[in-house]
Amino acid sequence: MFATLITFMPNAWASAAMWMVSASFASVAITCLTSLVLEQVPSFRGTMMSLNSSFQYIGLIVGLIISGLALNLYANNFQILFIMFGICGSASAAVVFLFAKDPCKNQSAPID
Repeated sequence: MFATLITFMPNAWASAAMWMVSASFASVAITCLTSLVLEQVPSFRGTMMSLNSSFQYIGLIVGLIISGLALNLYANNFQILFIMFGICGSASAAVVFLFAKDPCKNQSAPID
């Protein structure tokens, strides 16, 4: 959300402040997602960390390719690029929210 708001700020200082807020939320999210990946399947932590790193780098490569194509396609319009970043960030948050499960929560309560 903050990545999208960067493009609509009236001056450079407000945009820089939005950029810092966006970066701080991203750093917290990266740390939390790594912990969440570790807790999904505790007996396979090494494999899960390896898969997590692999998919992070695949996502980075795909994101760089898409952003480069968007910049070339729209004549270096960074507003469209940041709007696309905001949309992708919201979509990834929805995927994590819908499909990740907290292993500490009891999924099914026993019937007495």
